[in-house]
Order: sequence, then C-alpha cells, then structure tokens
Amino acid sequence: MGEPVRHGHRRPTPRTALCVLVILAGTLLCGCAALQGPFAKRNIERDLSTVEPGTLTVACDFASPPMDFVDSDGQRRGFEYELVAEVADRLGLDLEFRRCEDLPAVESAVADRAADMAASALSLDDFGGSVSSLEAGSPYMSVGRDVVVPRERPFKGVEQLNDPACTVVVQGGSPNEAWVRETLPKAAVVPVDNAVQGLTGVANGTYSAAVYDDVSATYLLNSMFGTLMVGHHQDDVSRYCFAFSSEDPAVREAVDDALAALEEDGFVASLEAKWFGSPLA
Repeated sequence: MGEPVRHGHRRPTPRTALCVLVILAGTLLCGCAALQGPFAKRNIERDLSTVEPGTLTVACDFASPPMDFVDSDGQRRGFEYELVAEVADRLGLDLEFRRCEDLPAVESAVADRAADMAASALSLDDFGGSVSSLEAGSPYMSVGRDVVVPRERPFKGVEQLNDPACTVVVQGGSPNEAWVRETLPKAAVVPVDNAVQGLTGVANGTYSAAVYDDVSATYLLNSMFGTLMVGHHQDDVSRYCFAFSSEDPAVREAVDDALAALEEDGFVASLEAKWFGSPLA
C-alpha cells in the first residue's frame, strides 16, 4: 500500500539554507526562508479513532513540488508536508506519512482505511474525478491554471494550441486534463505522471505546451525551467484541500478545526511566505 515513515508530533525545524530538489531529471535549487514566529499556539487536542491509535496517518505521492516532494537527500519536504506536520502537532498526534505511487494509490489508501487522510496537492475539482470515493476537507489555498510554452517560440494565445499538430501535456486524470480536452478538442493530449516530466518534455521540444496548477508551474519555471514561460494564466480556478474517508467525519472535522487555528494564529501566512516569498491573498 505504501511505505510508512513516522515523525514525532513537533513543529518542523525552520530552515534558512538553500534546498536541493532532484525529481526525475535535473537538479533544482530553491531559496527557503525561515518561518516567522512565535505563534499564539492553540491546540485542538481531542480523542480520535485513527488508523493507528495516537497517530495521524497521511497518504501522499510526494510528486507535486513545492507542495510535497523528495529532495536529493531523500528527505520529504514541501508546503503541504509542513502544514500537515503542524496539524498533527495541534491535534496532539504523532505523524506517519504513507508514500503511494500515484493518486489512485493515494485514494485507495484512505478508502481502504490504511490512512486517515490524503495530502497530495488535491484540489476541489479532483473530487468526483481522480479521488471520487473520498470527501474534501476545508480548502486552504486558492489555485490557478498556467499554460506553459517555450520562450523562443511565438505564442499568440491558447487557441493557437487547438490544432492536431499540437501536443499538450498534463498530469493524467487531473482537472487540467479535463480542461484541455474541453477547451482544445483538436489538440493531442498527453497525460504524464507529474509536472517535472511534462515540463521537461516541453523544454526539449517533445510537447508543444503543458498545463499545470500555477503553484507548481511557477515554482518549477523559476527554479528549473528558465527556457519556458507562462503563455496563459487563469486565476482561482479551484482550491487545494485534504481528502478523507466519508465514513470518518470526526478526523475531517478535527483537521479542519486545526487548519482554522493555524490561519488564525498566523502560521499559514508564515509558511506561505517561506515557500512562496510572501503570504498569498
């Protein structure tokens, strides 16, 4: 089902050094600022019936930088990774991540009660699609859509891609794939596993364009794919959230309460500043 890694329920140590990300091909350097605190911490501890008593077990594919990824040292990192760690801390629970191969495996882990929740840069639009058997928690971040194209080629607009000669790469099974198929019915759509794989193909000329969430696209373009650019952007097309089994509303409600406390005391804004340069609107 996945590979478990346990952590104590404590806040991740702030890092101010440069972090190195290696995913599939290429080495990625990114600046990481420290979290700004202290925070007026409000715990949401309560009795919960979790998969493992006293532990919040989280399914994740770690394939969505900067939300969840594995760095060159084999360490799991990311905005969502740190956010979940703080949620577990506020709930008074230890934390175990169960790494899954892909989103279907993430969904199965939660549906089969091998994990309490899923955290894999899921958006509200994924429900009814790639994670149809799960229930969405409260959204915690707005997400837009970017169409990424080579800088060296003239780009006049999205309609330019609606051509049988154009290949558009997307993450398979994602809301962005559905959008491309509806908006660009004449284009050849190529589903792949993750954004690094897709953007590598655009950079080397295999694909005409890529369509990904703006959070991932901006992060990877700024730090790994300098020859690419955003040719078209849409704001606030969906929102990121965690996913839960519909059979266990108590865990979802507790996580939602913890997220509300993290918003209230400024932790989320500080985490956004660390990973994205400033708090998000």
